[in-house]
Amino acid sequence: MSNASLLSIDKVTKIYRTSERAFIPGLADLYEKTRDLGDLRKTFSAKKLLSAYRDIKTVVESKAEEFRRKDSVLQRARFLRELIVKEDEFAVTALLNVSLDIRQGEFLALAGPSGSGKSTLLNIIASLEQPTYGQVLFEGRNLEDLSEDDRSDFRRLNLGFVFQAFNLIPVLSAYENIEYALILKEVSPPERRERVWEGLRYVGLENCAHRRPSKLSGGQQQRVAIARALAASPKLILADEPTANLDSKTAAGILDLMQKINRDRGTTFLFSSHDALILERARRVVHLRDGSILSDDKNASLVAHEAASVS
Repeated sequence: MSNASLLSIDKVTKIYRTSERAFIPGLADLYEKTRDLGDLRKTFSAKKLLSAYRDIKTVVESKAEEFRRKDSVLQRARFLRELIVKEDEFAVTALLNVSLDIRQGEFLALAGPSGSGKSTLLNIIASLEQPTYGQVLFEGRNLEDLSEDDRSDFRRLNLGFVFQAFNLIPVLSAYENIEYALILKEVSPPERRERVWEGLRYVGLENCAHRRPSKLSGGQQQRVAIARALAASPKLILADEPTANLDSKTAAGILDLMQKINRDRGTTFLFSSHDALILERARRVVHLRDGSILSDDKNASLVAHEAASVS
């Protein structure tokens, strides 16, 4: 495995700010949960309610002159809403100061429960979302400096994606689904044919080339998705819960294939998963909790076993 850094994540923080449209339904939900007076008392003490009222009253009174200058009832209502409902007060931090260095050829998993920040981190790495703070460097290039068109080119030229739901185009055959990724990359027709058949042979599906996804099993569909991801020769494959819709035997086969790709081609894999099967096979597991890195561990027994196999 190369020692070269492929991806460097430096103190990435992602904050989602909710608007009053999200806040108002939240009040309705709170009301439903606290219809019983006893529950209400447990949720809010009279002291807290009085303090909140005084805070709002102070804010509104401090802006009384500005309020009177508003020409219409609608403008006054909007002004009051903006005073009382502040977006920053209802912000959700999905990632907090996450730093991570991924080297070429790694087979790495992000682990953690739902809501831990795994998918958000994958989206930021794929430049589908931008961090609120911090930076992501791919081969030394800051992704935040890219325009929208450049981000699209970055994904097309460097990344492959394997999803939980396969995301195949239902009206296209297995062959055409793989070919489509190469059309986007503007590969010539003769080279497309060669690379599509190579991909189908590699995943063991050359006999299923002309079947549509509805005629393929879940495992076969995921193999087509892997062949599609491989077709463009990506440097990094992002796999978001790739075994979630598969039985354990099929999932093991898919992971065997991914490990083979990693060994044969040196393709870097980054998984987002809480599947024990993936975590057991990953050479390195980064555990996330509440948007922060809890631990970053190498699978020592697996690394030692692979080193012994090579020697």
